This record gives sequence, C-alpha cells and structure tokens, in this order.
Amino acid sequence: MSQRRSGTLKGLRYGRGVIGKHLFRIRERHVAEHLVPLMKSGAVGAAKLDLVLRGIALLPAHAGAREPGLVLPRYRWEQLHDLARTSDTLGSDPPDVDSSSEVVRLKRKWVSVQLTRLENLGLVRRRPRPGRRPQLIVLSDDGLGGRFDDPDGTAGNSYVSILGGLISSGTLASWGAPELSFYLAAMVAERLDAYRAEAGGNSSSRLGAGAWFRPLGWFADTERVRPAQHVRIPFSVPTLERGLSKLEDAGLVTHKRITHNPHSRARLSGPRNLYTNRFHTLDDPKQRLDAATYREEMQRLDEDYDNE
Repeated sequence: MSQRRSGTLKGLRYGRGVIGKHLFRIRERHVAEHLVPLMKSGAVGAAKLDLVLRGIALLPAHAGAREPGLVLPRYRWEQLHDLARTSDTLGSDPPDVDSSSEVVRLKRKWVSVQLTRLENLGLVRRRPRPGRRPQLIVLSDDGLGGRFDDPDGTAGNSYVSILGGLISSGTLASWGAPELSFYLAAMVAERLDAYRAEAGGNSSSRLGAGAWFRPLGWFADTERVRPAQHVRIPFSVPTLERGLSKLEDAGLVTHKRITHNPHSRARLSGPRNLYTNRFHTLDDPKQRLDAATYREEMQRLDEDYDNE
C-alpha cells in the first residue's frame, strides 16, 4: 500500500483548540513493548495519551530551531486530557463552557500521572522551567531516549498507521483497552494484507478501509509460525474479541465467514473471518488543514502562551 511520509501529510483540527497530524505512524515494537503492557497493567489512559502526544508533537521538518518532539506550549494539559479521556469521573464540559478550577486541577493531575508512566518508559521528557509549566518533549517510540522520529517501514521500523480522525472525532477518548487493542491489530493486519493484495494488483489506497483475514491469535503468534522478522504483539484473543464486538456495534468494523482466500481465490484449510475496517469513516474533511497551513501552524511561535 502506498503511503506518504508523515512530514508531508495534512494537518487536522483535533478539537479543544489543538491541531495535529492527519495521519502518523508508530512502530509495531512500540505497540508490543509499551502500549500493550500499559493496557494490560490497567494504564490504558497512558497508552491513549501517548498517541495524542505523537499526533501533536513537532516533526523535524516543522521544528525549525526548536527540538523535534516538542508539544507546543499553547496546549494546556487539560486540553490533552480531553483528547485522551472522557471526563467520566469529573463531569463533562461542553467545548464552549470553561471547566471549574477543581476540574482543571484534576485533569492536570491525571495527565501528570500518565506522563510519569511514559517518562519511566523513556517515551517523553518533561523539562522543568521555574515558574512555568514544564516543557514537554515526545521522544522516539523505541524507548531508547532518542529524538522523535517517523518510522519508515525499513528493517526494525515496521509501523502501524494512526488516523488523526480517531482523535478528532472523540473516539479515542471514549475507548477502553479492548477497542484500542483491536484497532491497532486491525491496522497491522490491514497493512500486511494490503501489501499482499498490491502484489496481485488488487489493493485499496484508503487507509482504515482495508480487509484482512488473519486469525486473532496470529498477532501474538505464541506458536511462532510467522516469519522471524515479524513483530509479535501480545494481544490476548479474549481482549480482541471484546474489542471486535464493541467496534462492530459502533459500525467501525464488519466481518463475515469465508472459505476462500479473497485475493488468490484458493480454498482455505478451514472457515475464516474476513474483517473489513471502517475507521476511515471517522475522518471529517472539514477539519483538515492543507500541508502549507499545517506547517505554518506548527512553526508559529508560542510567545503569547509561554509565560502562563
């Protein structure tokens, strides 16, 4: 499947005054080594905040003299909270109504707790600034403390595509571990099956709308039947099944039973499920920014916000 570099993509209004990437990519290893363990430990909020931060962090092409991975100072932590989590325990605030000071405090505290989890994994860094909010820097998702980057699919850098519409629609904020797990699995499978279909001249170029028929146990691959270079992602089958049920109810995935390979038409050894992703339906074209406008927004100085 042909995919453009993240640095050349359009921007997207994520809501709550935040602008991010229309599409970005994370390493499969990041999913396997960080996001899934976070979700299994009950810290799905940290996993979701990580995705929000990677959606808004400055790419090297947009950073200029600033450090790549910078989260613009004009984005307050309560805004980040609202993109990663519904205010289920805090009361829901309409976009045009200011939160109470207590709600703002609780949102900021929640974000701080999640940032500590991400810092402990080497995924973000808070740079103290006396009298001001810390500067927030997103690091490479390999967890080694390097500069924020964009995995390109080369050896060791296989990736999962994250659609910005997942964030801008409020869908990510409402999800639990099952839904996020299935989304990540579905996008891994879509990419691999799309490449196979492309070789046969029958692939779709629309991300988030692909079809795939991997069994749900294929991702963890505990029996080691996948090629050695593949990244095993330790999703549990029951979690994926719960995620599938929820996403089907939401109209974001469909599935049907098949007995033949949909690409080669060869008969399968047994019935399988053919899944069709519908995550592309979360995208709102009205919220997109062309590449030039997005670049200008990312390069705009934050002088009016830096002293808060």
